[in-house]
Amino acid sequence: MLQLRRTYSGINLTKSRTTLYKCFQIGMFEHVITSISLLVNDYSISCFHELASSNIEYALPKACCIDSLQLILGNMYADMIEAKTDYKVQRDLSLGGVQICFSALQNGQIDMYVDYTGTLYGDILKMKSNSNADEVYRIAKDKIKEQYNLTLLDQTPFNDTYTFTVRKDTAEKYNLKTVSDLEKVSDRLTITPTLAFNNRKEALPGIKSKYPNMNFQDNIAMDGATRYVALANKESDVIDAYSTDGLIDYYDLVVLEDDKQYFLPYYGVPMVSEHLLTEYPDAVGVINELSKHLSSEGMRKLNYEVDVKKREPAEVAHEFLVQEGLLEK
Repeated sequence: MLQLRRTYSGINLTKSRTTLYKCFQIGMFEHVITSISLLVNDYSISCFHELASSNIEYALPKACCIDSLQLILGNMYADMIEAKTDYKVQRDLSLGGVQICFSALQNGQIDMYVDYTGTLYGDILKMKSNSNADEVYRIAKDKIKEQYNLTLLDQTPFNDTYTFTVRKDTAEKYNLKTVSDLEKVSDRLTITPTLAFNNRKEALPGIKSKYPNMNFQDNIAMDGATRYVALANKESDVIDAYSTDGLIDYYDLVVLEDDKQYFLPYYGVPMVSEHLLTEYPDAVGVINELSKHLSSEGMRKLNYEVDVKKREPAEVAHEFLVQEGLLEK
């Protein structure tokens, strides 16, 4: 059985002014997909290889299962800080889960990581579901500061939220553009969701609060990237996907608009310690400047470059910064 979980990783940043060196650590978010049979313990990483089966038309691209987006983001923020300030970054991209990274930030072990507004709002603060992105960010920012003395910097434009995703032929057959369109024909379709999507109250279990007639013909939980294979092979009709998944482009899929705004927004947002604000103030403006350039479509394309084309996250990150005019070559 495959398991999908969100985990965090870290990079370390040092500040050098003349002969003074201080440690500035940054943590970044990852998704790690693990499998009992595919886990490579020697490297604490699991990687999928193309499936060799005569009855599988499509297979998974060979790709490391650590979420490429967060490796890309870590390198982006590190490159920008090093280029725009006199701080130096030591990149350590393997911290662990959300609670580990959040605790590390609280305890002063790291000074920054990129989280998601929905994670902070729902998982950390235990707030009720809310689809208003601005309100989620504002409440999370205020309460995280009040309760934990941590600061959310500017919210990025990219929203790595849940989506319902289908093949193009399915979208054309049923004229699917929105989740409301899907709701009307859901009783004819099979969904292969992740275990998390199947069980989280703000995901599939609560969908009828906004889409009361959503009743899939069959539901076969299939965690990890294998659900993309099932969809491509027409063994299922619908999957859940994070909106920045590179495999959406790889399989040329259609993301349906959440027209009733059911899903909690998961906008990327850098979160920093009081120590960073006082000791590394020059980094704040640089971080916020980069954040403005990070769109959902752009992040999906970068994921594609790493997950499908097998390019190095550091290379893809630097290339993006140059293309955006943020850095020189």
